[in-house]
Amino acid sequence: MIVRHERVGKSWYHISMITILCVGKAKVYIDEDAELLKRMRKECEVRACADLEAMIRAVEKMNDVMVFLCDEAGRTHTSMEFAELLKRPLNLGKRVVFCIAPAEGWGEYRARVPHAKLLSLSPMTLPHDLARHMLVEQVYRALSILSGHPYHKA
Repeated sequence: MIVRHERVGKSWYHISMITILCVGKAKVYIDEDAELLKRMRKECEVRACADLEAMIRAVEKMNDVMVFLCDEAGRTHTSMEFAELLKRPLNLGKRVVFCIAPAEGWGEYRARVPHAKLLSLSPMTLPHDLARHMLVEQVYRALSILSGHPYHKA
């Protein structure tokens, strides 16, 4: 896995290659979520944004990223397809950013991230904590698949 660092002033900072952005508090869904994030601390981070505007501004400031907007209108993937979806940008050293919309949906903000792809976690509408938990689990599973780890048993 590629680890990326960026310089801010005189200091170098570790940059997670996968970022999950959500609106509101980024509280951990269950203990398993905390455990998975602990295992992926070098590759993945979950960040909370105050509101949708702050989330879009954060995405607009990022360089060399592939952005996925989680939306029920997006395309669904199997775990293997999801791993393949992450493989190319990660191998190229790009950051992958997943954005989970608030209850109101994307609305006019969708147009501000024209390069983003829509990703559906389920055709059903999910509570945000559950959507975040499912995404953390699938990112962990995808990284396990890509590294040849036996976590994925399908």
